[in-house]
Amino acid sequence: MDIAIIGAGGTIGRQIAIALVQERVLPPTSRLQLIGHAGGESARTLHGFAADLADAYAEVLPEIDVAFSPDELLADIVIVAAGATVGTDPRRIQARAELARINLPLMQSYAEALARHGHGEELVLVVTNPVELGVHVFARSHPRARVIGMGAYLDTLRFRREIAAELGVRRQGVQGLVLGEHGPGMVPCWSTVSAYGFDSEEGRARLASLRRRGGPTPE
Repeated sequence: MDIAIIGAGGTIGRQIAIALVQERVLPPTSRLQLIGHAGGESARTLHGFAADLADAYAEVLPEIDVAFSPDELLADIVIVAAGATVGTDPRRIQARAELARINLPLMQSYAEALARHGHGEELVLVVTNPVELGVHVFARSHPRARVIGMGAYLDTLRFRREIAAELGVRRQGVQGLVLGEHGPGMVPCWSTVSAYGFDSEEGRARLASLRRRGGPTPE
């Protein structure tokens, strides 16, 4: 099994790559493809990151392939983590419509490359925002069932984290789902919420009180 990370030089892409290596998801005989922008600081950063991985994890590291073109994409699992992001700095991008306009060409270029060179069975995991747009773009030329957006899962984890903080328990003990858009249209599904140790009448009352207050909602 080979894995490619599009946007491996960014904050999220780097963390994904480190986690894959630390958890030994890939054996040394497999390949981890790190894809970034060609030229300039981005290329130097990505080559430096690949060298850092080799220094830190030489004994367990899979084959590392640094690439800079959509046509070089080759993997069984493709993680899409490239593109602009919504920032907290008011000078940066704020509207998701603007984010879509900026990131659409990048997602299209990699979706088209995958359609040209892929074997058709790749699993595509979309992290880049807007997630729904990324899923739509890749699913136009790739089997829809093999394109997965990570937005709702991330919102679900945040939802559980906030509930756990309110109840004073660890997130592992909380169940609950968020569905829909990864954005203002998300839907926290309170009917799915439960917490370990809160199955008593008092515990259910605390969960009901939290729900009536309208929170928490994932950030």
